[in-house]
Amino acid sequence: MTTPVKGRNLPDGLRRHSQRHARRRARGERGFAVLKTWRILHKVRSSVTGVGDLVRAILVLEHGPAQ
Repeated sequence: MTTPVKGRNLPDGLRRHSQRHARRRARGERGFAVLKTWRILHKVRSSVTGVGDLVRAILVLEHGPAQ
């Protein structure tokens, strides 16, 4: 796992790395926020495989099928 680089006035390469990291992290956080709004996931009683299928179904309902 990579981590962002802290500081100001970073060289372009490190600044781009930190920006990309922030974008990926934000995307993941938004995804979890969407899943948390679905109350069915609050008390799941299913196998790990079943939960994965349930999450995929929710994401399709939220965002449409993967392209």
